[in-house]
Amino acid sequence: TGPGGRIVAADVDAAMKSPRAAAEERPSATPVPLGAPASAHLGFVDTQPSKFKKVTAERLLHSKQSIPHYYLTMECTVDKMLELRK
Repeated sequence: TGPGGRIVAADVDAAMKSPRAAAEERPSATPVPLGAPASAHLGFVDTQPSKFKKVTAERLLHSKQSIPHYYLTMECTVDKMLELRK
């Protein structure tokens, strides 16, 4: 209901107060058999990957294992930019 269809605090408050939200918040009491795949109770179905996906996965794995990687981090002060957005 907010500007441009954004979700605003009032939307969240209204959703939390509705009886439907309270019912959905409770976890399911459906037991999962011991040793069953984690996806079994969530309704997922495992499928065999295509040859293309297998090759892509193998190459990605090879890349991550054999090529040195490094990651850069940076701290930026954006206080003035955030003030402009207000």
